[in-house]
Amino acid sequence: MRGMQIAATRPDWKATNHPSAAEIIESDVVCIVKKTHKSVVETSRNNNKLIVLDVVDFWPQPKVPNRRVNRRESEELVIGLIDEIRPDALIFPNHAMWADYFKAFPSIPSTFIYHHYRPAYDSISLEFSPFRPRILAYEGGDYLAEWYATIVQICEELGLDFTINPKSLEDVDCLLSVRGEQFQTYLNGNYKSNVKAANAIGILKPFVCLNSERSAHETDPGSFMFFDDPDSLRHQLGLLVSDLDYLKFNHEQMLLRRPYFSLESIASEFELFLYQVLGYYGRGADFSRNIGFGAGCVSS
Repeated sequence: MRGMQIAATRPDWKATNHPSAAEIIESDVVCIVKKTHKSVVETSRNNNKLIVLDVVDFWPQPKVPNRRVNRRESEELVIGLIDEIRPDALIFPNHAMWADYFKAFPSIPSTFIYHHYRPAYDSISLEFSPFRPRILAYEGGDYLAEWYATIVQICEELGLDFTINPKSLEDVDCLLSVRGEQFQTYLNGNYKSNVKAANAIGILKPFVCLNSERSAHETDPGSFMFFDDPDSLRHQLGLLVSDLDYLKFNHEQMLLRRPYFSLESIASEFELFLYQVLGYYGRGADFSRNIGFGAGCVSS
């Protein structure tokens, strides 16, 4: 999604999961999002193409309970995955990850770029209408674990309906982000992208989030509702359904921050960084606008 949507913002950028050798040769930069095939890296290297690696959520995320991965193990895993590609530049998903790893790769340019919200939300109404929240939604994989029963119970107490992966976030009133303890690792707690938070901001819906999610703290407009345990979740949801002043405040704060997470804004950050990378390697004068994104995506 990240690569495809960003590439679509520029006429000479192309996203593909299976680039041909010809497409790679025609490109100025090959931007790999998450991971790619070994052949893409080899073809890029053989043709002296700059490789930029966007590491957004690129570590394995099993669907079954896994042992917790601590900080030391996380560092070894991340550095190993980056070393497999040996990129010429790095894009991290949040400030925390950039701060932890840029020193491990001191000879190459690096930055952090947050995730954008879904482009479809650009067309929603920006006006605030007083309402009482009735539907709480969780969007994502099957990671709720022990939280599921707790959420259902609290929602029943407060008169909320709880839904998972609704057809559209426009049909719900507030959004939830949480992960069961058995699925929590140092990696996803500290380095997971801010995509859920960005979508909440983009659609101007209250966002209730587990306190351990670092990206949510980094992108918090000042109105996210954080919780640590069932009692604090009950407290936050109780405020959500009873405090109209909070709902208005949240709308105002999200509206102020919303432009920073639009697709065009994030694409512009990519474009600026790619220009900087080309300049760093002395190729700025040869830049002909062709950039590729995705799992080995290249330009047309």
